[in-house]
Amino acid sequence: MLGLSVAVALGLAAAGKGPAALTTPAEVEALCRALARGGGDVSSDPVARADEAAARPERRRRALDRSYELRVPGRQLHFRSYDAENESLRIDDRFALGAIGGALAIYPAGDGDGSGFALRATPEQARRVVRAAASGDGALLVRFRPSGSCAGDPMAHAFSLGAQPGELAFVAEGGKLALPGAGDWEPRPPGGAPTLKVLPAVVASGGVDQAGLASRLETDAALRRCYAEALDRDPEASGAVILSVAGKSGAHDVQVAMDTTEDPRLAACLSREVAATSLPTTGDALLYVPLELGR
Repeated sequence: MLGLSVAVALGLAAAGKGPAALTTPAEVEALCRALARGGGDVSSDPVARADEAAARPERRRRALDRSYELRVPGRQLHFRSYDAENESLRIDDRFALGAIGGALAIYPAGDGDGSGFALRATPEQARRVVRAAASGDGALLVRFRPSGSCAGDPMAHAFSLGAQPGELAFVAEGGKLALPGAGDWEPRPPGGAPTLKVLPAVVASGGVDQAGLASRLETDAALRRCYAEALDRDPEASGAVILSVAGKSGAHDVQVAMDTTEDPRLAACLSREVAATSLPTTGDALLYVPLELGR
């Protein structure tokens, strides 16, 4: 039963890893750092530099594998053509899509092979999109995967990035006007704030107040600080950490039982802070506490 519960907890964590919303210049810079092939480490500690160099390829792979969501203001759009037969409104790929106050501009990967950004729209929808964009109303929501590293000037906080286009939707004040492919795609709300969720603990002995445990840990500032520091190291840090908690109330031994975050420092920090927290257990308790981390 323990193994099954742990597997369920990890499955929930993996399932919740959707597109990461890019909404601030800091998030753009973090993504570009993760995509960088090298450089950027100015530490005077040779061991720290070696650790950073060893971690960089996997961090870049994860950043390339993740999909992202960007909101492009309608006034930034230039339309190239409309294909009435295929009901496709093509965005002019000679112009990059700028967003977040100029912090990021994306352009379709490829060499004008027709794989750029296009909205599936009826003629009437296309007219409404063009009018709305021209008047500064609405925004294009783009989901994409990076095609490589960022280019740009970190000092100016402005980057450009090749993108493999995914789902798109144009949303105006009157609602969603056009989108490609499946009509049931709903854009993620703006934000993408880090979340730490406590899943129900697996109790091997003793007892625990499940609601009290979740409330106490999910609102613990020290645990959130652990995750914030992990995101500074890797903006794509996410997954699940399962902690074994043994002992009586006020004196618990806490160990990492399982970790899918690929960040041992994060798991160790969570374990240390949970051990310093008063937990609502009863008797001589042994339980396994799954923590789900994501954005």
